[in-house]
Amino acid sequence: MTARIAAAHERGQSTRERLSLFFLHSVEVSLQRGPPHPELLAALVAVLFGSADLQAARGAMIGLLEEGIAVGDVAAEHPLETLCDAVIGTFYRIMIDWANQDGYPIREQLENASRFLCDSIEGRSGTA
Repeated sequence: MTARIAAAHERGQSTRERLSLFFLHSVEVSLQRGPPHPELLAALVAVLFGSADLQAARGAMIGLLEEGIAVGDVAAEHPLETLCDAVIGTFYRIMIDWANQDGYPIREQLENASRFLCDSIEGRSGTA
């Protein structure tokens, strides 16, 4: 996940584009691999919270959002850690739903979530 965040950060011009790239690339990776078994995903999420992998992903996402705040396309009214938790938490929630619901529309859900998150954190320049 950290590599996908870093790649999106590098390729995107705005925070909106970067988050969209991260979510869309995650869709492609997820669809290639197929939905994980619910028990495996639950165990993985439990292990990741507090793990070095999650901390690295959080650091990468905080960097992406921090740059967005610096250029004005992410609102600075909320703590950076809260914004990061909202993005990563939404991503994990969708992965959990996908693993537990047959026919779950992962592509649509990740696209909708990306759009919602960008709209929610948009800064004064209006280009999150």
